[in-house]
Amino acid sequence: MEPVKCPFCNPFADEIVARNDLCYARWDRYPVSKGHLLIMPFRHTPDLFSMTAEERLALLALIDECKAVIEENFRPAGYNIGFNIGKAAG
Repeated sequence: MEPVKCPFCNPFADEIVARNDLCYARWDRYPVSKGHLLIMPFRHTPDLFSMTAEERLALLALIDECKAVIEENFRPAGYNIGFNIGKAAG
């Protein structure tokens, strides 16, 4: 049986909205709301808890850049920043 490919590993360059050395952001293919971005490390990790301290800092730093992208495209009234960890969390 062929292993399941991770939908987040090896993103296409045109999918990347913002990036730094360790993490990248892309528009969600199945957005909950307009402007829904996903931010994740380039290195495959199962969740936030398995990321290195440097990856977590890089992820948080990318939020500021993503806010500017969302503002430019959607001008939202507010933001919701969350982490889904585990299948039950979504």
